[in-house]
Amino acid sequence: MKRFFHILVDLKKQNYFCTRGMLTQSQIKKLTNLSVGAISQGLKVLQNRKLVEVSPLERNKNGKKLPSIYRIRSLSFAGMNRIQSLFGTIIEWKPIFQEMKENLKNNEGDLENLKGYSEIREFIENLIKITPTYENVTKFFKS
Repeated sequence: MKRFFHILVDLKKQNYFCTRGMLTQSQIKKLTNLSVGAISQGLKVLQNRKLVEVSPLERNKNGKKLPSIYRIRSLSFAGMNRIQSLFGTIIEWKPIFQEMKENLKNNEGDLENLKGYSEIREFIENLIKITPTYENVTKFFKS
């Protein structure tokens, strides 16, 4: 998978995706010499990570399936999706972080001398403090 991803990034650097916009699996095979299975597996992972989009299934007049067309999304757009996903996870965990903060506070006498206690407490408090910013950024991108 790593080799496949590096090849796709290299193809993008060569402007192949920029000049053609989209590629089929057979075109990727010709360019990379990877097996069809490796290409298919790699594309599925990249689709799940929202780095690659695939055309909807289409058929010709005779009902024969046409090859799927793949398009690499903008890396900055894909990066924004990952950041939004991360922010969403942190927002979902906000009540758990607040509970952890309370538990740390309630058990401070037993925990404060343990290695890493103050760092963990500070980390949890900082996550709680920054969550409203994550919520605002998420709202902005959804609108």
